[in-house]
Amino acid sequence: MAFSKLIVLEPRNNGYYSLLISMYAGENGWRDVAEVRGRMIELGIEKICPGASWIQLDKRVHLFAAADTSHSTSDEVYLLLDEIYEHMRLAQELSMHIKSY
Repeated sequence: MAFSKLIVLEPRNNGYYSLLISMYAGENGWRDVAEVRGRMIELGIEKICPGASWIQLDKRVHLFAAADTSHSTSDEVYLLLDEIYEHMRLAQELSMHIKSY
């Protein structure tokens, strides 16, 4: 309810979306997380200070930051993420379809 009121005041404030995502994630509401992130993409809203992740492979540390394309395998990473988001979308549609029966 608070999010709905805040978004009226500042519809382009990415911090509100990030807070809502964190709240959903904290409660394992991954479908809600995906929905909010999808809405942000639709509206062209991006995080100002995107998060970063890293992984160690073969004693090398690889850093990935949101919306960063400087890593040598970023194209592959983003293709995989697109596939994951599509699977999540289809799973949500299937779930909604099953609930309607």
